[in-house]
Amino acid sequence: MNFANFLAMPKINAQSKNPPTKKDTNRLLLRLLITIFIAVLPHLVHARVPIEQMQREFQARFHFDTLGNYVAWPACRSGVAAPLFPPDGFYGNLDDDPLFATSLVQDIESQFYGIYAPVYAIGDDQFDNFWGDPLYANYWVQSDNLANQTGGPVLFTDSDFPTSGSGFNLSAITVSSYPACAAVLHAYILKLRYTESSQAGVVSVDTTNGLDEAVGAFTSTSDCAGAKSGGIRRLELEK
Repeated sequence: MNFANFLAMPKINAQSKNPPTKKDTNRLLLRLLITIFIAVLPHLVHARVPIEQMQREFQARFHFDTLGNYVAWPACRSGVAAPLFPPDGFYGNLDDDPLFATSLVQDIESQFYGIYAPVYAIGDDQFDNFWGDPLYANYWVQSDNLANQTGGPVLFTDSDFPTSGSGFNLSAITVSSYPACAAVLHAYILKLRYTESSQAGVVSVDTTNGLDEAVGAFTSTSDCAGAKSGGIRRLELEK
């Protein structure tokens, strides 16, 4: 029996003198599962690229980096301007328009690496466009754990955010690769959780005098917990 005939099998008559066999029951159960899968699959595909969530998470970090500025996002296909923090579903069903979906991922990629579309410009390099540096530059540290570190918090570098790798190339995002590239970019954005607190001046432990203290903004401490709270800020963000 081929697959088409299998799906077209007539229903078992409940009034039949012969009760359904275990084989009949298994076939009906399989048909039911296939029907459910076909019905649910479009919804699963639609949820694969949370572009609005990525934009909101990006925006919070850019606002922090620039001490108050924002970036502009592409308008939706109807021409309606995007808000600063687009709600889920603002761009509609992107599966209907993979070219547009690709352009949205390309936009957030270019802004992540420093080609911003700032909303405001006041003539201050940090506020206007974060000096043109990538979103992860200057202040972002890899962890809030300073235990056994002698050189202060470890900052992120370009090598922590490669533009290409297994299964993705952020420099050439296409209609076939944009879901994978979006997943990589989303993970990159979520890495940015900790920053130096107001560039508080956390310094190496004192290896000369043996005081083992980390210095923050006009204060000092003799324990790791104090150094962490004084020199590292955890960025708490709404999803």
